[in-house]
Amino acid sequence: MKAIVCAAYGPPEVLRLAEVEKPRTGAHDILVRVHAAGISDSDSLIRGWKVPKVWFPLRLVFGIRRPRVILGAEVSGEVVEVGARVTRFRPGDEVMATTGLRGGGCAEYVRLPDGGRKLPWHSLIVAKPRNLSHAEAATIPGRAMLASFFLAQGGTLTGKHVLIYGASGGVGTFAVQLARQAGAAVIGVCGLKNLELVRSLGASRVLDYTNPSEQAGGPYDVIFDAAGTRKPSPLKERCRAALAPGGTWISVDARAVIPIAHLERIRDLIESGAIRPVLDRTFSPTEAVDAHRYVETGHKRGGIAMVFVP
Repeated sequence: MKAIVCAAYGPPEVLRLAEVEKPRTGAHDILVRVHAAGISDSDSLIRGWKVPKVWFPLRLVFGIRRPRVILGAEVSGEVVEVGARVTRFRPGDEVMATTGLRGGGCAEYVRLPDGGRKLPWHSLIVAKPRNLSHAEAATIPGRAMLASFFLAQGGTLTGKHVLIYGASGGVGTFAVQLARQAGAAVIGVCGLKNLELVRSLGASRVLDYTNPSEQAGGPYDVIFDAAGTRKPSPLKERCRAALAPGGTWISVDARAVIPIAHLERIRDLIESGAIRPVLDRTFSPTEAVDAHRYVETGHKRGGIAMVFVP
């Protein structure tokens, strides 16, 4: 099968499309023909190994000299094989999934251990929303679950003032919609070109972090930093100072072991029309270098997907 592999840790140019061995399924596995794979900041970080020093032991998992795993932690596709002990899925089912630390999504086929387990090296698999394309669905699993999980740390959001920093990104676009759906007054922070997008997702006010005179406003009951600590700004610091006494500051960089219930809830909300993914653009497998370059600009809107089956 064809897959995106890394010749070494480094810039996007280390990526290439190559022939690799097709995965074999065990008794508890399903084999998915990948229609589309989400490409995120995490893929870029692992490929370039631009990670905190505390991550170094993970080189034993990913590979010492080069990534031994195929990148891609979010996929949407069709089940083509099931193991003898798999009961939730059968061939022909359309699914979306996270692959966990095992990666493997940026390939024509991926093996996913089933069982609904929640540890980071295991996969989380649910039926694909029927009202989405595979490219749209591939942008959902990891990022929507992060938004759902971390917002839950803020408790009941009804009637609260919630600020989402990084509101136009892969996690932020879901966080704005989920907070609004929960009954919060949502204030988003993003760049100038994305102000209208964030308003359309349900934010009652949107702040431009590129404007040096932008005021934080507040006070805020909950602030969710969906951009992470790698993306500081003067406005972020002003927002932190605008947190109400007793308020909750949440960062997407915090450790998280996320139950599959969050992904099931997201799927149901999307099928009901309550929320939607934002698909910025798609790339083909031959455009893997371009896809990673685009992610590294830091200016994508929502998610991007690599499409294996047009």
